Amino acid sequence: QFMANSVWPFLTLNDFVDERLDPWKSTDAALKKLTDNYNVFNDWLLAIGAYNCGVGAMNKAIKKAGGVKDFWYLAEKGFLSKQTADYVPKLLAITDLAINSEYYGIDIPDHKEEFELLENEKNGNFDYVTVNKAYSITQLAQEMRMDVDTLKRLNPSFTMGMTHPSKQSEIRLPLGMKQSAEDALAGMTAVEFPIKYTVV
Repeated sequence: QFMANSVWPFLTLNDFVDERLDPWKSTDAALKKLTDNYNVFNDWLLAIGAYNCGVGAMNKAIKKAGGVKDFWYLAEKGFLSKQTADYVPKLLAITDLAINSEYYGIDIPDHKEEFELLENEKNGNFDYVTVNKAYSITQLAQEMRMDVDTLKRLNPSFTMGMTHPSKQSEIRLPLGMKQSAEDALAGMTAVEFPIKYTVV
């Protein structure tokens, strides 16, 4: 849920990379942001509400309420926007449904069943390789003789289909394929910027 103006310092967003699209990195960033919010308010409901509206907006709401640091009070008395006032109870309801799915008669896939869908069935672990130039994800997959869509799915933050041309980039790989990637990269030519086209 990170907006473009609130990604720093949790995620990278530039012309070549949008880490908001990466479920692994965006989940880690969300947990860090929530923890930061909790350290500000010392209250999880306020921290979650601030995740939706922003720390500044939550502080303004508390100030308008005379310093009352109670989410339910702020929501019921109209100190919070409707979106934020609804956000926290919706999240709590979803949590309750997930934890007590059997009681509510809801069929939620088992954790072990979900793991079968991962690229790596053993704990969802990955290998990583770091590069400092622009390399095509498609070409890398082809050089490694692996499915292009799989490598792209593991690296959704590379919005131009390549790593950043001048900053360090980390490429996520299926477990056990680091050496294969390093060998492939050693034989690849980085994409030059500005891109030069040859007319024939």
